[in-house]
Order: sequence, then C-alpha cells, then structure tokens
Amino acid sequence: MQIAKMYLLFGRRVCYTVENMSPSPTSDLVAEYRRSLFSVIWQMLWKVCPGFSVKHSPFFVFEDGTVLWNQGFGKIAYLKGNRSLTIQWSFEGVRPAARILDLSSVRQWDPPHENEHLSQTEVVELRERLINRFLVRGENIAFR
Repeated sequence: MQIAKMYLLFGRRVCYTVENMSPSPTSDLVAEYRRSLFSVIWQMLWKVCPGFSVKHSPFFVFEDGTVLWNQGFGKIAYLKGNRSLTIQWSFEGVRPAARILDLSSVRQWDPPHENEHLSQTEVVELRERLINRFLVRGENIAFR
C-alpha cells in the first residue's frame, strides 16, 4: 500500500510517498513519523545539509531507513519498519554528563507489536546505533 502526500513548503510543492513495508500493523510512533510534515522537512534537510542535520535534528536517520527519534523528557524512540521501541534515559549525576540507558529493560517492541520480543542480535544492533548517534553528535552515553 502506498500513500502519497503533497505539501506546500517554502513556496514549492513537495510530494512524498509513504510505503507500508509489510502487512503487519504499524505502531503509533511510526505512523506519526510517517505523516508528520516536521519529519518530512528534516528528511529533506538530511539530504541537503547532512552536517547540520546530524547535530541538530531530533531524528537520526540511518541509510536503511531506521530512525532514532529524540522524544525529549528522557525518551528516545527507535523506529524500524512498522515497529517502534521507546527507550528511557536519565543523567543520574554522572560526570561528565552522559545519558544513561538501561538496555537490559528493553525486551519487547511497543504496541501493537508488544508480543514480539527483541532478540540478542536486535539489542546489539540497537546498542551500536545508539553509540553511533551519540558519538556523531559529540554527546556522552553510558549503558547499564
């Protein structure tokens, strides 16, 4: 299934297509990301100004389409295909300041995929993507 959307952006028509990659249900966060004009603008900026986007975008987009989305308020979302996963982080007085993520608490995807558990390989992939995102932005990260 494909959904085409068109927006007027900076006086130009912008058309993009959202593809539902699989027949499985889509999580609410993935659906919000796909229909958001804000994410469309940042996707365009990633193509035009990758150096700026990598430092300032709330979305960190990987080549395979996987996204890390800073949710604010101590949360970061991991979007892969139609599934999402919300990870809590905190500072907890560590010096130098680093976001502390507890990946041992990450066991399953967000609804409607809550019955799908993450494999050890998926957790390792998530950890590597988080390290990559924080390293590129020059931010500190620690895992429990």
